[in-house]
Amino acid sequence: MTVWLSVAALSRILYFFLAQGKAVDTYAYCANAIAGTGNAEPVLTSGLAYAYTETLSKLLGRLGGDLIQSVEIQTFLQIAWLVVLFFAIRSLWGELAGYVTGTILLVSPFVIQTINVIEPVNFFMLHWAIVLLLYSVFRSHTAKKGWYRSNTGELFLIFTGFYMGVVCTWNYLGFLLLAVMVYVLIQNQKVLGEKLWRQKNLDLEEKEQLMPVGSQGFILIAGMLVGMFATLMKYTGLTGWTILEQFFWWQDQFRDFPGRCQDVPAEMPVWIIIAFGLGIGSQMILTIYKQKRSEKREYEEILRKEEQERRRFEEIEPAEPEDDLKAVPEDALNMVDDEPENVIRAENTSKDAISTDAPQNAMSKADASATVSEENMGDTAMQDDYFTTADGRVVKFLDNPLPGPKKHIKREMDFEINDVNDIKPDVKAEDDFDFEVDSNSDFDFQ
Repeated sequence: MTVWLSVAALSRILYFFLAQGKAVDTYAYCANAIAGTGNAEPVLTSGLAYAYTETLSKLLGRLGGDLIQSVEIQTFLQIAWLVVLFFAIRSLWGELAGYVTGTILLVSPFVIQTINVIEPVNFFMLHWAIVLLLYSVFRSHTAKKGWYRSNTGELFLIFTGFYMGVVCTWNYLGFLLLAVMVYVLIQNQKVLGEKLWRQKNLDLEEKEQLMPVGSQGFILIAGMLVGMFATLMKYTGLTGWTILEQFFWWQDQFRDFPGRCQDVPAEMPVWIIIAFGLGIGSQMILTIYKQKRSEKREYEEILRKEEQERRRFEEIEPAEPEDDLKAVPEDALNMVDDEPENVIRAENTSKDAISTDAPQNAMSKADASATVSEENMGDTAMQDDYFTTADGRVVKFLDNPLPGPKKHIKREMDFEINDVNDIKPDVKAEDDFDFEVDSNSDFDFQ
């Protein structure tokens, strides 16, 4: 940043010395300013022309009325607005945007040539950059600490809006600041939105309450309108016209658009739009690139952690079934009948069956269990009484101490169904369970 600022200042100072004697007063601003030092009334061609000649007249009255002093003032004004604009853009949109925009305007042939042409371009751009800087302060303060309801905050917004109104009255380029105002308010809404919603449920004093974004915009617009009205009213005191006539006078100045409108050449807005577009665009591209790179790094970090977890899990995970018997010590496989009586070893298991040099002969748990069962227990019934452990031991199940279910005994009827006739002789054999009821019977009545 120091290098850029140094280059901006030294390049303008060097140009001033190299271009001495080439200064021109094409539009007679310097002549009118010098005439103003003798209390002559300057020509009111536009609001910007009047403000510039008034300021130049006062400065030349102190420095001495000369064209060279006018060029010195022009040089200072251009260095000042380039520096202020750099800091404002850097704060509003980012460091890269400040460097790109400032560098484009710094190397612009048109911008640097305005030093030797006595006209209000540099004067206007300084005020334009100051309003931009005020918006950058407004946004940065809101992002860091919020923007509370207070006399100081409201006065700052009124002053910013009033200043913007004056600049808009001077030249139509001031209306570009309305876009900046909208951008700042949108950013403030993103920062204060949730806080303002939470604030509704809190009982806070007025000075402790955040100012809603709508109120901020209203104050800025109101201040802007007051600034425009006050500027036009000042001109009515000079011309003797009514405020309506002064408004039409101001409106007629736009007829020269897109040429030299309101005492600013048409090249200036072109360079501003190009510089701001490239600066903000490059900052957006950089922001997107950083975001993508950050997301990629986060994704890679997640994959790295997952890989570490997988490896750590594999280290503590038990061996695969086909490798279990390989890891069984030879002594464990050769255990004999001195183990507890509920453990039986497979005596005929050979060392070659579990040799690591012959993977095709290695047996899984299920194969080892089946082999041990066939060789040591003989039949399938024995397999229900034993199981094979992970280290190759064959363990006998304990006997169930609980009594088992009783054996089912099939029961058969030892009498004929027709024998019921012996008990109820009035029931027919073929209708053992169907009792005929006389149609005149009233057995179901009490």
